[in-house]
Amino acid sequence: MSDIKPAWFDLTDHGNARAFAHFFANQLKFCPENQNWLRWNGVVWEFGGEAAARQLFVESLHRRK
Repeated sequence: MSDIKPAWFDLTDHGNARAFAHFFANQLKFCPENQNWLRWNGVVWEFGGEAAARQLFVESLHRRK
């Protein structure tokens, strides 16, 4: 997905989700078993990335402008 420019994603919920993944897949992951976000701390994935996920999602919307 990295070869797709974020501006090309549809202006829909699905497009927003794809842009978010494009920008931050290496920093955040969602664990469906625990219904929780994990954040990469540089060594291991840690639980507790909910606040970061919200903040980075907003940032991904601003980057699409």
